[in-house]
Amino acid sequence: MLIAVPRMASRRRLAILGALCASVLLARARAAWAGDDDVANAQVLFDEGRKLMAKRDYLAACPKLAESQRLSPAIGTEFNLGDCWEHLGRIASAWGAFLEVADMTHRRGEGEREQAARARAASLEPRLGRLVVDVPPSHRVADLEVRRDGEVVRPELWGVAVPVDGGDHRIEARAPGRRAWTSAVRTSDGQSASIAVPELAAAPVVVEAHGGAGADPVLPRAGAGAAAGAATAPHDTGTAGSPDHTAAYIAFGGAIVAAGVGALGLVQHDAKVNAYNTDSTCPGINSNLPQPQQCADDISASSSWNTVAIVGFVTSGIAFVGGVTLWLLAPRPGASATSSGPSVGCSPGPSALLCAGTF
Repeated sequence: MLIAVPRMASRRRLAILGALCASVLLARARAAWAGDDDVANAQVLFDEGRKLMAKRDYLAACPKLAESQRLSPAIGTEFNLGDCWEHLGRIASAWGAFLEVADMTHRRGEGEREQAARARAASLEPRLGRLVVDVPPSHRVADLEVRRDGEVVRPELWGVAVPVDGGDHRIEARAPGRRAWTSAVRTSDGQSASIAVPELAAAPVVVEAHGGAGADPVLPRAGAGAAAGAATAPHDTGTAGSPDHTAAYIAFGGAIVAAGVGALGLVQHDAKVNAYNTDSTCPGINSNLPQPQQCADDISASSSWNTVAIVGFVTSGIAFVGGVTLWLLAPRPGASATSSGPSVGCSPGPSALLCAGTF
């Protein structure tokens, strides 16, 4: 298939811009849609984690609380996760969780909850185990990357005693043109340990051989040049002009308009959710308490705007795909009407892409 490039750069830029806008907004819509499921899944995991903690099954409870916090961060979940880590013996993880709760409650002006979290963190601090990953200056080569248990240790933390959970930790170092280095170090609660990254040895240079010194040169076969020339000869396009992309531009424009409607719905949805969350008279979303009228109105409006956002983004995606199809199948003015090859033409209908052709 031969695809002609349009001569008007402005139209091409418009099409590219429309495609990018539609792609970004569709991704945002999917994220918003998935966000509702994340909140529900987070609540289920939180409830299950609390039940397991009540049975003192902390080994099974902590991962569920951690995943709940990842899906939908909440102060209560983080506090319970810190408590779970403490019972499981992961002192540094618990200490970090309580400090995170203290920071979040401080920003929200919740003094009592902040003090409770800081008290829990302070009680754990004497029991913290610490690890120093030292990288001597003479061993710091360009683009050196150091990892602890798979997590990058930033250069600012090299040589710093960092709180870690007690147990075995894997230390890795790698750099371009150097051999990778891996080692392990064990830490204990209330104790400090250290490990030094050695100078990384240079990696061997691999040279690929392409035949010996006495190898015969490869000569082209007779007629190979003619065959190559025939293969690369330009296709005769006849007297046909540039393709007509008018229908594609209309479809792209419709995609942008629909994406704008979706974006408006998303903004309004977020505004209603924020209004509900900041209204002190509104109970928790999963509470069984009766909802005041303004809180019920916020919930209803946020749901309606969420539907508008989803419909707008989905419509934008359909219009964008239609625009791409119309662009690729655009008719070429001046092409012979009696051509013996197959032809296909498409145009946008009221709710679908209509295509017809001769074969």
